[in-house]
Parts: sequence; C-alpha cells; structure tokens
Amino acid sequence: KKQPMQRYAQININVPIISMFMSGADTKPALRLSRDSLDIFFQMLSHNKSHGWSHEVEVLVTVYWLACGASYRVTADIFDMPLSTICRIVHKTVDNMMTIIHQVIHFPKHEELEV
Repeated sequence: KKQPMQRYAQININVPIISMFMSGADTKPALRLSRDSLDIFFQMLSHNKSHGWSHEVEVLVTVYWLACGASYRVTADIFDMPLSTICRIVHKTVDNMMTIIHQVIHFPKHEELEV
C-alpha cells in the first residue's frame, strides 16, 4: 500500500518560536525585531519561489540566527529543521539581504559627521 505523499517542507507549529510568530505575539524578545519591522522585511526581500519552506519561515530562521548569534546546529534544533537546510536558508537569505542593505542602512555622509 502506498503512503500518501507528505510535503517535504512541513512546518512544525509546535516549535515555540514558530507558534509565537503564528500567534501574533511580540517578536522583539526572541528576534530583536518588532512584528512591524519583520513585516516590512518580508516585503523588501524577494520571494520568487514555487516550493520549499515559506518565505516567512526562511526570513525568521535567518533573523533568529543573526539576532541570537546561534550556531547552525542550535538554530536547526530551535526550528526542528535539518542542519543542511538551515545552512542553505541562512546563506541564501543573507545573500538576498545584501541586495537591499543600502535601502535599510544609511551611513552618514562626511558633511553629516560631527567634528
């Protein structure tokens, strides 16, 4: 008897950080970004994909990894995802973040610096 096909990128809603995000709770304590900032981030980052983990989950994983300074292994445990998936998500999303860095971070011009 054939087993029904399961989605390979199935989110575990019992993971505390995922359930916190899905419930609408404040994200700042865990991710160092407010929900409003995350929503803007979701919009700014490109998300042309037809399969795999959702765009939001990939951004959450990367923001967590950056905000907490966690290792790939710890992040994989926190999100209940394979280590190789975490590495791939983080590298891809950070590369994507680098394309919008100048829209988000503005360094002062020389004239604007205090002497």
